[in-house]
Amino acid sequence: MKDFLFPDCKISYGYKRNLILDLTRQEFYIIPKVTSILDLDEQWLFFLRENEIITKLPVDCIADFREINFDFKTYSVITNAVIFSTNNFVNSINLLERFLCQNFLIIINKLDFSIENLNNQLSGINNSYLNSVTFNIENSLSVSLELLKELNDLCEKFNFIKIVLFDICAQLLDNYFNDVENNLLDIRVNSNSGIFQKPSSPEDFVCNITYYSEALRFNTFLNRKIFIDENGYISNSPDFGSIFGQVSELYNADNLLELFSSKEVQYYYEANKDSIDVCRECEFKHICFDNRIPYKRKDDTWFNIVECNYNPFIAKWKGEEGYKTLIECGIESNKNGFKIDQYKLNQINEVLWGEDT
Repeated sequence: MKDFLFPDCKISYGYKRNLILDLTRQEFYIIPKVTSILDLDEQWLFFLRENEIITKLPVDCIADFREINFDFKTYSVITNAVIFSTNNFVNSINLLERFLCQNFLIIINKLDFSIENLNNQLSGINNSYLNSVTFNIENSLSVSLELLKELNDLCEKFNFIKIVLFDICAQLLDNYFNDVENNLLDIRVNSNSGIFQKPSSPEDFVCNITYYSEALRFNTFLNRKIFIDENGYISNSPDFGSIFGQVSELYNADNLLELFSSKEVQYYYEANKDSIDVCRECEFKHICFDNRIPYKRKDDTWFNIVECNYNPFIAKWKGEEGYKTLIECGIESNKNGFKIDQYKLNQINEVLWGEDT
């Protein structure tokens, strides 16, 4: 008899510890850093058997279990679009639907839109393939209860949309819940928009077979995603570092397909976590939704300019006791390269964990 890891459970290896992903149940477990499941002590093995991560099988039966094919496939040329405007977003949606784009995020920075305009545009959407249209309304401190009620009515009328409001005061939230019977708005009190945020806790992770499959090969934030600014200009990243055209000029399906299939638009697609400094050492890399834009060096290696809230070299989150930044741990990752002061890092881990590796 031998302990066998079920095919839908995978190990993600980190610098300090490992992660076991139960992709079907969408759960994950932090375990000690080991080369193989069989290297764990009996207490851990018992825990994994109890949670149906592993099971004991006759050796000759293990071959009867087929491996899962984790090749990520989608029929969509573009799966997600982020639109930074409420002006004529319906044109962009209907245009991109031709390529089976199913998810749209519309960023509203100012409360300068009218409900009538939103209603008219939403009525013009061909939603045969749509999965979701989400409106992020930021800077919502001046929003009124009457506007919340009108937005709620929109959600009731168009069941494919979702409206998220950020930075709402607590009193207004209470009034909304008291006055509106069917609460359909997603309201965040004292919270900022999540589109440019990096993960801040394990609650931000996505653990399922589809996401894991995509993460093995692609950058899950930028893969098959485009960004459209208020003037209709199209880019492959939210900083609009590169512009590839304007929606009003790309009404021809052949032109769009040529654009979306170009190496320039797909520049970030394969910048997965296993190819980026620091991220490749993180046990969470295959379930992490990270909105940072990676940068490529001349030698084709990738790095992040903005540091993550989690340091995998010491297994500490920002705000936790003992947390240190990468630089404080003797780790440098920038345009010049990647290097570790191993002695300094070992000293820190010995203080934190009683070990030097």
